[in-house]
Amino acid sequence: MGCGSKFARLYFDWVYTAVYDATVARLVSYHRLHDSCVKRIGLRPGDVVLSIGIGTGNEAVRLLECNGLKDFVLLGIDLSRHALVRAGRKARRRGKGMDTLQMDAQVLALRDQSVDRVLCLHTMLFVDDDRVATRELLRVLKKGGEFVVTYPAGTGSWQLAGEVGADVLGLVRRGRLGQALTEAAAALGAMIVYAPLAFLSRRKDGFQSRPKLERMLASLRLTEYTIDEDPAYQELLVWGRR
Repeated sequence: MGCGSKFARLYFDWVYTAVYDATVARLVSYHRLHDSCVKRIGLRPGDVVLSIGIGTGNEAVRLLECNGLKDFVLLGIDLSRHALVRAGRKARRRGKGMDTLQMDAQVLALRDQSVDRVLCLHTMLFVDDDRVATRELLRVLKKGGEFVVTYPAGTGSWQLAGEVGADVLGLVRRGRLGQALTEAAAALGAMIVYAPLAFLSRRKDGFQSRPKLERMLASLRLTEYTIDEDPAYQELLVWGRR
C-alpha cells in the first residue's frame, strides 16, 4: 500500500490537511525552504504557473507575496479536494483568483507545453513513481519554461529536528518565549500527523540520492538544471529550464 492508496487519501483529506497549517506550515524551516524555492521562479506578465501538489496553498501565497504581477495565471492541482478548497480560499483573500483541479501528479490532464512555470514542493515523496511524475511535469512545461522541484533524500528527520531545535533555542535567547512555544508545539504536531504517511512512503523505493536523481533526469533528457540540498529537510532541490 502506497501513498496513492484509499487510506492515504482519506488521511490526507481528514487529518493531514485539517491540521497542516497549524503544524508543518508553522515551522520556520518550512518557510525558509518555501522562500528559497519560490524566489527561483522568475515570473513574467501573462505566465501560466502550475503548482503541483499545492496542498493548502502556502506556496501559492508565497508566489503572490513575492511577485507584484497581477496578470499571471495560477493553477493548483492536488489529490485532496479539501486541500484545494483551502488553497483557493487563501488566494482569493489576497485578491487573486486561482484555478484548482483535483488531479494525480502522474497523470496530468493538461496539454503538452501548456504552462510557463512549474513549482512542485514536498510532493514526490507521496507519488508512486517520481520518474513518471517528473516526466509529466516536463511534458506540460513549455520549451524554455522554468521549474523548481524537490525530491526526498530520505535522511531529513534528524536534521530537521536539529534545525527546529536551533530555531526554538534562538527564539528563547531573544526572549520570544511565545514564538518558541508555538514552534515547538508545531514541530511535535508535525511529527505526529506525518508519521503514518512517512511509514507508507518508506514501503516504496521513493528516496533519491544525488547520483540516482541525476541518472533519472538524464533519462528524461534534461540537461539545464542545478541541484541544491536543503539543510533542514535534506530534500534535493532541482531548479532549471526545460
